[in-house]
Amino acid sequence: WAGRAYGQRAMSASIFSKMSLAKKCRESWEKAVAIDPAFLDARNELLRYYLIAPGIAGGSVEKAREQAAGIAAVDVTQGHVARGRIAEHEKDLAGAETAYRKAAETDAKGTMGPIALAVFLGGQKRWGEARAIFEKRLAADPEDATAVYQLGRVALFSGEEMEKGVALFDRYLALPFPEDGPTHADARWRKGLLLEKLGRTPAAIAEYREALKADPAHRGAKRELE
Repeated sequence: WAGRAYGQRAMSASIFSKMSLAKKCRESWEKAVAIDPAFLDARNELLRYYLIAPGIAGGSVEKAREQAAGIAAVDVTQGHVARGRIAEHEKDLAGAETAYRKAAETDAKGTMGPIALAVFLGGQKRWGEARAIFEKRLAADPEDATAVYQLGRVALFSGEEMEKGVALFDRYLALPFPEDGPTHADARWRKGLLLEKLGRTPAAIAEYREALKADPAHRGAKRELE
């Protein structure tokens, strides 16, 4: 958390302070991994840092690969996702797709892997393939809340089947949300974004307000309402 705090400060700091704060950010995560090599939150933060930061600030694709190997040793699915991120960074789209498909295949919980693959496919504007991942799951289990939410999300980002997307978020709101998954406040925020795209601004405002009733600290809903 110290690393995240330093990172937030670095984003808005002057050019003279950025380097010092970035170093503290990286060192915090490196210390966290040294204390507990199985702490994947810190390893994932380090991987992202190594890919984004310039070399002068400690950025390094090779170091990112080391973190991916460390992640894979603890969690196979997260390891595949980490390798997919590195491949995307290097513009190796075929390699990234292979990694994300392996993540989807190995994810026993059916959350991180399929979502990472769908996000990748969406980034390539392959919306039909992204949608198919979750339509297949929903056909097998109509109560699959993760599939319902992700189909609504695909509708939002693709701009396709948006009315259906609104209905999907309503459907999600009628289900218990998954542990560690999107909350009902998240669903209302996403639904509001869809309603805005459809030109239904008063209805969107109402959803943002409902989201903030459920979670007064929800950043997305607060930002959109303002």
